[in-house]
Amino acid sequence: MTATRPAALARVAARLREELANLERVQQAMAEALASWGPQTPQRPIIHWVGGLVHDFYTGLEKAFREVSPELNGLDRDRESWHRDLLHAMTLDLPGHRPAVIRRVLEPGLLELLKFRHLYRNLYSFDLRWDRVRGLCELAAALWPETRADLDAFAAGVEAMAGV
Repeated sequence: MTATRPAALARVAARLREELANLERVQQAMAEALASWGPQTPQRPIIHWVGGLVHDFYTGLEKAFREVSPELNGLDRDRESWHRDLLHAMTLDLPGHRPAVIRRVLEPGLLELLKFRHLYRNLYSFDLRWDRVRGLCELAAALWPETRADLDAFAAGVEAMAGV
């Protein structure tokens, strides 16, 4: 990472740890929802709530990604694709600046969650389908162990650089 001040690096690592804890809580809530309803279609408010959890999961990941790169890796936030660009940037190894934050193999699945977040923000809750929301919860659950491991390893690296 280009920031070399130990305090700045320690702050980045602490924020990453904070987001990891929040994401773990979201994952637990999604697991409870899947255990409670599974393939059985719940009432509309539950579908909306679980869709909100999927939204929260990707939003938490993006908060972590933005923390890693306050200048957004030179991304133009005015571009419509900046969220997608940020996700892709996290898979890039930037020699002399920082290693990849997450492995590229995670990008396609995380992109599906990003697309849903956009959809969730732009449609009415009565348009949400349980099979789609449930499938995205299952996708998030499948991606979480590897994503968490990558973010944890990155945070550990930043902590080491900060001397924490």
